Amino acid sequence: MNEKLLGSWVAHDPDEKRTFVFKKQNSGYRVDWIDEKLETKEIERSSYDVTLGRVGGKLYLDYIPGLPSACADSTGILLTHGIARIDLSGDSFTIPS
Repeated sequence: MNEKLLGSWVAHDPDEKRTFVFKKQNSGYRVDWIDEKLETKEIERSSYDVTLGRVGGKLYLDYIPGLPSACADSTGILLTHGIARIDLSGDSFTIPS
């Protein structure tokens, strides 16, 4: 757990605003991802369960889509993992391409 990740991170692109909200969840994080299209004001939301790890001195997020609270039975649902390398320094959080 890295306390520096907790809270809201905002990225501004020319046509959209992206907000990532990191909250503590068990030994990892719950991340709410909010995309707002600036021209149309359309908003898309998704949530992920995230674990932070380190490989070769670099930080990585291992993430899976969070199940909606209305999903009482997850039988038959295949949750796939994604991995993203991140750089976290000072008050900056980046995902290198």
